[in-house]
Amino acid sequence: MHSAGHVAPINLGLPLHAPHPAPGNNPFLAPPAPAPVVYNGQQYNHLPAALAQQLAAIPPVAVHIG
Repeated sequence: MHSAGHVAPINLGLPLHAPHPAPGNNPFLAPPAPAPVVYNGQQYNHLPAALAQQLAAIPPVAVHIG
């Protein structure tokens, strides 16, 4: 039986270690929970930050029940 000698590793030109993610951009950490937005008495808990900001900027709509 013939045993193979030392085999040199293949150089793929890739970095040995991945760069560290930017602060606040770590995909393994959960994003901060968005604050709930209340509009016309209805509370919205799971809106993306941009949408929550837009909703908070809308003036309340007068609701007439009659």
